[in-house]
Amino acid sequence: MNGSIFSVLFRWVRRQLQRRSMMADLQALDDKMLDDIGIRRADIPRLVGTFGDHELRMRSLVQNARA
Repeated sequence: MNGSIFSVLFRWVRRQLQRRSMMADLQALDDKMLDDIGIRRADIPRLVGTFGDHELRMRSLVQNARA
């Protein structure tokens, strides 16, 4: 096993929080913006569920617009 159970659990929790944040950011986009990037609102949970660590580390457009 690579790392202790605590480090594995920590990475899992971090990924879940990143997925939740990514889903919230995508849900915050209006339907026109989602259509422009080729995503249907109903597909957001499935799509984000397929994201790996690299995609989950991407900065959100919503966060960038707020800053």
